[in-house]
Amino acid sequence: MLDPGDNFDLVPDHFYVIGWSEDGKLAYVNEPGDEACGCYFMDIYIKDAHNKELYHYHFTNEQKTDEASKNDSLGSVWLQNRKLFNDTLNRYHIIPGNFTVTKGDTARTGRHTLAVTIDTTVVFNKDEGFNTIGVYSLLLQVDNNVTTLYKSSSDEKNSPLLGIFSAAVITEPSGKYAAVLIARNYKGWEGPPNTLRYDVYSCRFK
Repeated sequence: MLDPGDNFDLVPDHFYVIGWSEDGKLAYVNEPGDEACGCYFMDIYIKDAHNKELYHYHFTNEQKTDEASKNDSLGSVWLQNRKLFNDTLNRYHIIPGNFTVTKGDTARTGRHTLAVTIDTTVVFNKDEGFNTIGVYSLLLQVDNNVTTLYKSSSDEKNSPLLGIFSAAVITEPSGKYAAVLIARNYKGWEGPPNTLRYDVYSCRFK
């Protein structure tokens, strides 16, 4: 699990890697932070090496009123849906546990050296009265080759983006695939506390 720790100015997501398939599909769990709802949220994703979403399971107890739902967690949701989740992982040939997580923006996998760079443009947000990040590009350098994994657009509708950084690089045993875990710090609904949201971008090496 990746967790920023006890920072009372943040409502963070919690992120767990499940594993890779041999052809570059990555399975992971994200638990979105709860902004004063008193709810539990959980998402399971499987994405291919081109960042195409192949599978998404979403759970929330937001509409539940029974006492037992107050104890919902990743463990309880997985237990209740164990056959579904295991069958799904098998269908996409996911091998649980076959990954390495290197925190930060650099890593090595096989014979490759990886480095993440994020280019940002800071703009003055007239609605908020302070500077925020307008657009950004996520770049991955593999040895001497640089690939743009993602480029944001100015019309994306999100809360004001206060910061962005590479939280980790996720690799697999063959050294053919890698994923970058990006953390975005958004202004909270009534922020602060602000939110820390994770997203994943994968690639295959040539």
